[in-house]
Amino acid sequence: MEAVLDYSKILDTVPCGICQVLLDTDLTMLYANQLYYKIYGYTPQSAKEKGFSNAKFILPESDYLYIKREVFQHIRNGDREFQLEYRYEHSSGKLMWLLVRCFL
Repeated sequence: MEAVLDYSKILDTVPCGICQVLLDTDLTMLYANQLYYKIYGYTPQSAKEKGFSNAKFILPESDYLYIKREVFQHIRNGDREFQLEYRYEHSSGKLMWLLVRCFL
């Protein structure tokens, strides 16, 4: 358990948002660093309180379906890394755009 805590502390110092998701129906988040939550207007604590535990929470439904299709298509193609650009809903309610780099 101590190794996991050290890993989290290191990732919280990286100047970019990092998250690991489960490849399930909702793209459930397994881990996210503090900057990842900040991008979307949350802290880890406020995200938990609001139910922000998966990608579906922050994406408009049509965008979520597109992102999910894209992710699984890249997996089927054997792509180990790829980029996605999508709209998300910031905690303020404003729709914003984000370009993400994905690594499998």
